Amino acid sequence: MGRIWTSDLTYSESIRAIPLKESDKRPSCDILLRKGYSACLIELLQYDLWFADVQASKTADKKIMYKFSLKFVLAILMLIPHFGWAKTKIVLISGRDSHGSSAHNWGDGVDLLSNALTKESGLAIETAIYKGGWPKDPAIFKGAATVVVLSDGGGRHPINKHLKEFDALAEKGVGLVCVHYAVEVPKGAPGNMFVKWIGGYFETFWSVNPHWTAEFKSIPKHPVANGVKPFTLRDEWYYHMRFREGMKGVTPILSALPPADTLKRGDGPHSNNPAVRKAVLERKEKQHVAWASERENGQRGFGTTGAHHHKSWDQDDFRTCVLNAIVWTAKLEVPKDGVKSLPNPTSRVSGKKNASAGPKTKPLDAKDALFATKVITTKTKGHAGEIKADVKGAKDLYLVMADGGDGHSCDWAAWVEPRLIDAKGKETKLTELKWKSASTGWGSVRINKNCEGKPLKINGKPVAYGIGAHANSVIHYQLPKGHKFEKFLASGGLDEGGSRQQGGTKTSVQFLVFDKPAHLGSISKAAAKDRGLAPSIDHYPPDQLVMAEEGLEVTLWAKSPLLYNPTNMDIDYKGRIWVAEGRNYRGRRTEPAGDRIVVVEDKDGDGVAESSHVFVQEKSFLSPLGVAVVDNRIIVSQPPDLIVYTDVNRNAVFDEGVDKREVLLTGFDGNNHDHSLHSVTVGPNGQYYFNHGNKGSKVTDKEGWQLNAGSFYSSRNVSGLPSGDGQVYVGGVALRVNQDGTGLRPIGHNFRNSYEQAVSSFGDVFQNDNDDPPASRTAWLMEYGNMGFASRNGKRNWRADIMPGQTTQVGEWRQEDPGTVPAGDVYGGGSPTGIAFYENGIMEDRFGGYVISCEPARNTLFGYHPKAEGAGITLPERDIFITSNPKKNFAGADFRNAGGQIGYITLFRPSDVTVGPDGAVYVADWFDARVGGHSTRDVGQTGAIYRIAPKGAKLSVPKFDLSTTSGQIAALRNPSPNVRELGRAPLEEAGEKSIPAVRKLLADPNRFIQARATWLLAKLGPEGLAIVESRLNHKDPQARLCAFRALRHEKHRILEHAAKMAGDTSPLVRREVALALRYVPFEKSRDLLLEIADGYDGKDRYYVEAFGIGCTDKEEKVYATLREKRSGKKFDQKYAGLVWRLHPVSAVNELKEWAMDKDRDDAFRRSMLFAISLIEAPQAATAMVEIVKNAGGETAKLASVFIDKRDQGIWNAYKAKDQLSGKPAGPTVYVDRLAPLEFGPETKLPKASKILSLKGDPKQGKALIGRCYVCHKIGSAGVEFGPALAGWGSGQTREIILKSILDPSAELSHGFEGTELIVKGDKKIQGFVQAEGDPMVIRVFGGQDLVIAKADVKSRKLVKTSFMAPASRLGLDAQQLRDVVEYLKLN
Repeated sequence: MGRIWTSDLTYSESIRAIPLKESDKRPSCDILLRKGYSACLIELLQYDLWFADVQASKTADKKIMYKFSLKFVLAILMLIPHFGWAKTKIVLISGRDSHGSSAHNWGDGVDLLSNALTKESGLAIETAIYKGGWPKDPAIFKGAATVVVLSDGGGRHPINKHLKEFDALAEKGVGLVCVHYAVEVPKGAPGNMFVKWIGGYFETFWSVNPHWTAEFKSIPKHPVANGVKPFTLRDEWYYHMRFREGMKGVTPILSALPPADTLKRGDGPHSNNPAVRKAVLERKEKQHVAWASERENGQRGFGTTGAHHHKSWDQDDFRTCVLNAIVWTAKLEVPKDGVKSLPNPTSRVSGKKNASAGPKTKPLDAKDALFATKVITTKTKGHAGEIKADVKGAKDLYLVMADGGDGHSCDWAAWVEPRLIDAKGKETKLTELKWKSASTGWGSVRINKNCEGKPLKINGKPVAYGIGAHANSVIHYQLPKGHKFEKFLASGGLDEGGSRQQGGTKTSVQFLVFDKPAHLGSISKAAAKDRGLAPSIDHYPPDQLVMAEEGLEVTLWAKSPLLYNPTNMDIDYKGRIWVAEGRNYRGRRTEPAGDRIVVVEDKDGDGVAESSHVFVQEKSFLSPLGVAVVDNRIIVSQPPDLIVYTDVNRNAVFDEGVDKREVLLTGFDGNNHDHSLHSVTVGPNGQYYFNHGNKGSKVTDKEGWQLNAGSFYSSRNVSGLPSGDGQVYVGGVALRVNQDGTGLRPIGHNFRNSYEQAVSSFGDVFQNDNDDPPASRTAWLMEYGNMGFASRNGKRNWRADIMPGQTTQVGEWRQEDPGTVPAGDVYGGGSPTGIAFYENGIMEDRFGGYVISCEPARNTLFGYHPKAEGAGITLPERDIFITSNPKKNFAGADFRNAGGQIGYITLFRPSDVTVGPDGAVYVADWFDARVGGHSTRDVGQTGAIYRIAPKGAKLSVPKFDLSTTSGQIAALRNPSPNVRELGRAPLEEAGEKSIPAVRKLLADPNRFIQARATWLLAKLGPEGLAIVESRLNHKDPQARLCAFRALRHEKHRILEHAAKMAGDTSPLVRREVALALRYVPFEKSRDLLLEIADGYDGKDRYYVEAFGIGCTDKEEKVYATLREKRSGKKFDQKYAGLVWRLHPVSAVNELKEWAMDKDRDDAFRRSMLFAISLIEAPQAATAMVEIVKNAGGETAKLASVFIDKRDQGIWNAYKAKDQLSGKPAGPTVYVDRLAPLEFGPETKLPKASKILSLKGDPKQGKALIGRCYVCHKIGSAGVEFGPALAGWGSGQTREIILKSILDPSAELSHGFEGTELIVKGDKKIQGFVQAEGDPMVIRVFGGQDLVIAKADVKSRKLVKTSFMAPASRLGLDAQQLRDVVEYLKLN
C-alpha cells in the first residue's frame, strides 16, 4: 500500500496514516540512514506509534502514550547533535534558455525538479539552484550529494571549462545527472570525462538527434526504474550514444528502436553516419536514451536524451524516471513506487510569473492618472515640470514616461528627486526602495544615472538624485504594507543625453503617476491631441503612394493590429501572408515573450485581410529578419540559427509534440542585428538560397562542411580563415544549401549587408547592399563573385585602402582591384531591404523579368529591367516603382536629416516586397520616422501591407490539387517563387512519369516557365537529362546557359559539355563555363580555360572576372601557359587584361614593365599598379619600389601611395618603405598622437536659437571653413580624418548643422567611433581604426595612418566622445558660426 497524505491531518495523524502490519519489525538506524534523516525519524516514529497504539488498546492505559511521547522526544533530542537536522543536498544547474518558450526551458526545468524533490517527494532533500551557466562560487557544491545539469551542450556546455573541478567532486562520490542537450560535450577530454562520470555521451559524427516517438515497451529492474511503467513519448530523443567499453557499469533504463525515417538526413555531425545506420537499419538494435552508471568508487551517474520539449516533464513516467535517477545518484534509497510528484508540473511550476494568472484588469488611460504633467519639451521652462500625486492607501505606484505623441526618439528623461511623504512630513527617497519591474524604450532604467549610464543632467543642471529612463517607460513599485505615505513628489525632466542630440529639440515626454497599470498607446495619442498635433496615423494612405506605371492601383491589404513592425514576409499557396515581426528591434523590448511569426489572412476574398494569428513566438526571437513558407515548412532566420518548423497537422499553428522544429544551420553572428542572417528563397533547382551580412558566421552544415566568414567589422576570429573548400570568404556571404541542411556552399561574398536576394528561374541572383556613405547599390551577383567591401583577408576597411583619384563609390566597392566584380547600380545614400523578381502573372506584359527593390531610407521601391551586356547582367535604368516621396525630401535616414521628419511622406519605410500567388505585388511597410541608426521611433510599432495590381483586376488565389500532375504543373507555373516549390518537389519525386507534362512547358511563351522546366527535367532521369542536353543547341543563349547550369548542378558530363560550350558565340555562356571550372584541376581545365581566354575582347570586366574565378588556385600555371603561347609577340591589350586579372607572383616583372611603359596610357599603367599591389610577395614590394624610383610622374606618385598602404598590411614583412628610403629598419618609437580638443581660447556662445536668428553669409563661411580642413575633407581640400563634409549640409537642417558643431559628441557618425591605444613606451594614440590584424592601422589627427604592431599595443578602449573640438573651442564667435552653418547648408 502507498502512503497517503492529506492536508487536514495533524502530524501524528499523518504518521498513523502510514499502514503497518503486526509482523513488521522496528527498523534499524543503519538502514534508515541511507534513506535520509527525515525518513529515519518518520519510520522510527511510525513503528513506535503503532506499538504504543497496540499496547494502549490492550491495556487501556493512557500512560503508555505519554511514555512513548517522552521516549520519542528524548530520542529526537539525542539525535539533534549528531544529525543537525541534515537533509541531502542536491545542486541543480541550468544553462541559458535557447529555444524560446516551449523547448530548452532549462530554468523552468530545474525549478519544477526542485519543487518535486523538496515539496512533493516526502524525502529529506534540499536543493541549491544556479541558473545561467556554471556556478561562479564553488561553495555551492559543499555537501552536495549529486549535481543535475539542464543546459545546452556541445561547445556551449557549462561544464567544459570545469572538468578538473567536477572530477574532484566525482572522486569523492558526488553524482551527476545530465538531461537532453547536456549529454553532449566535445570529443576528447570532455567526452572521456562523461564516459567516466555518467557512462556515456553524445559524440558528434557518431550520435544523432532526430525528433521521433519512442515506445518504451519494457522497463528494467533497477532503482531508477522504480514505479516507471511502459510509456510512449515524442521528443528529440538523441541516440547511438558513445558508451563505456562493454557497457561496464552502465544499465540501460529507457530503450527503443527508432524508426527508419529518423535517418533520412544526410551524414553530418548530428544527423547521420554509417555506424548508426548499421546499428539501427541493419542490426535493428534498440537505442538507449536513458541510462544509469555506477563506478567502483561508488560514484553514480545518469543521462537521458529526452526533455527537449518542456512539456515532456508532464509525462508522469518520464518525470518519475528522472526524479528517481536524481535520488539514486545522491545515494538515497529510491521508494519502491518511485519518487512521488504531482502531475502537470509545467502548468504549475515556473520561475517566471504566469502572465495569464490572476484577474485581468483593463489598463488605465491618461485621464485616470493620479497626476499627469503637460507634455514636457525643450521649450518648457527648465525642461521640467513639477509632479505631486496623492498616494494615500495606494498599494502600487506606476511611474510612466510616455512619448509626447510625435513619435520622435531622443526621449531621454528622468524622475528628479522622487520621494514619498508621510503625514508627519517625513521624506523617503524612492531611490532607496526596490522596484518590482522597470522597462524603458531604450537603454536601461538606472538610479542616479540616465538611460545610458551617465550622470543625470536637466537643462544644464546636475540632478541630486533620481531615476533615468527613456520613453516609453513604466516603473512599478509595490509600496510597503501598512505604509503611511500620503504624497508622492518629484519633478519630471528631459535629460541632456537626449535633448542635446541631433534631433533633440524634438524631445517630448509626459510624466504620469498611476496606482494601477496604464495604457501607453492611449496616453501618447491623448498627448498628441492636447498639443494640437495632427491626428496620429498608423499607416501611409495608399491613395497617396505614387507609381510611375499607369493603370495600376495600390490598396491597403492589412495593417495593425493584424501585424506589427514587419521585418520580412512570405506568401503561401493559400494567399496567407506570414510576417516576421520586429517589436524587440535593438533597444526595444516590447514583447517580453519574444517576437512573433504571425499569419495574416483575407478569409472572405475581398482584398482586405481581417484576421491574424500567431504561428510561433519564442523568447529567443529578437527581430528575426526572415520568414519563408515552403508548403508546410516555415523557415525562420533568427541568428544564430536558421530554423525550420514543419507544420505536421497543417493548422498554421506550431503545436509542440505534434509539429517539428529543427535548427537547420547555426553559427550566424549578430543576434538582433541588421547585418546578420536574412530570409530564404527557394531556387529553381530546389535549394534554399539565403545570405548574411558582414556580422559574419562560423557554420557547419549537416555533412560537416564549414563556412568561415569574418572581417574587420565582426567575426574577426575567422577572418581570413579558409572554409571547407579551401577558399577565403569575407564579410557578407550569399549561400545555397540543400533542404536537408547538406551541401552548403557560398555563391558570392564580401558585401556589407545584403538584406535579401531574389532568384530568377534561370538561376540568376539579384541582391542589394547598403552602406552609410553614398554607395548603396542593387546588383546582379555573378557566382563566386567578390563584391569588394573589405580587403581580401577581411581585415582592412575600404577607407584604409581608398586611393587618390577614387570616388567613394569606386573606392568602397574596390572597383579598380582585379578580383572584384562590378558593383552594379550604385545610387547613393540609402538602406535597401527586401527584393523580388517578377516573372509571370497578371502584370507580366510590363514586368516580365523585373527586379523590385525596397529602399526605406528613400521611402521608395526601385524597379529594374535587367539587361544582358557582354558576359554580365546590368541594371542600366532605375525606375521608381512606388514612392511616398517623389520630390526626394528625405529625412530620418543616416544620409539625410537623421533626426528629422517631413510630414508623413518620410514615414513610409518598405521593408519587404513579395510576388503573391495571385500575381499581385505585395509590399510590407515598417512605418517609422527613422530608418537605419539601429533605432525606431514609432511608439505604436505599427505596420501595413499594400497590394499593387492593375486597376479593376479581379484577383483570386488559384487552388491546386497537388495530388495530380496537372495541379503540380499549375503550382510550378505560379508567379510566387516559394509556391512554385509545391509543384516542383512532387514532380521531381515522381521521376520519369512527370516528363511528358513538364516537357510541354518548354513550349510556353514565357521564357521563365521554360527555364523552370529545364531545371526540373535535369532531375528526372536519363530521358530528362537528354532533353536538357538538346537545349544546349537552342538559338537563345539564355536557354543554352540555363541548360548548362541545370546539367552542371546534376554533375552530368560537366567537362564534356564545357568543352562544347567554351567556344559558344555568346559571352554569357562562356562566362558560365569559366565559373564551372573553379574547382577543376589545371590538367583537366587547361585547354578549356585557354579557349575561354581566346574569347576575351579586352574590355568586358564580367568576362575577365569569370575567367579569373575559373583559374582559382591555378593562376600560376595558367599564366605560364598563356605567356608561352604568345612568346615573342608584340604587346596585346587582351593578354595584358588576362594577366592583370590573374596577377600571380611570376607575373610581377611583366606587370612592372607595363606600369612603366610610357607608350601605354595613364589608365592602363594605373591598372597595373593595382594588380601588383595585391600580390602578397616580396617581389611585388620590390617591384613597386623600383616603379617609384624610375617611372616618374603620376605613376610614381601612385606607386608611393601603394607602398605606404601595403606596408601597413600584406607587405609589412617585406619592409617596402625601408627599401624605398634605403635605410635599414630600426626599432619603432612612438609618440603621443592625440586629437586636439581646442583651437583657441574658450568662447562663451549664446544659445543655438540666438545664433540661428543671425543672418548667415556663405561667402564669409567659405573663408572660415578652412579651419575645418585639419579634420575634414571638403571637396578636394582638407584631410580625411573625420567625415567628409562636401554635400553633407545640404541634407540637414541648419539646426542640426549647428548642433553638430556646438556639441559634436551628441551623435557620432557611423564608422567614426574613436579608439584610444596605449602603446609601447606608454604613449597614447587616438584615432579611427582602419584595419585590424597584425599590424593594425589607425588613422590619427592630420589624416595620417599609423601602422602599429600587435605586440606594441598594451591596451585599447573605445572613446564614446567625439575627437572634434566643440564650437566654444574653435575660436569662432556667434556670427562666424552662423556663416559656417550657411556655407555648409548651401554646399
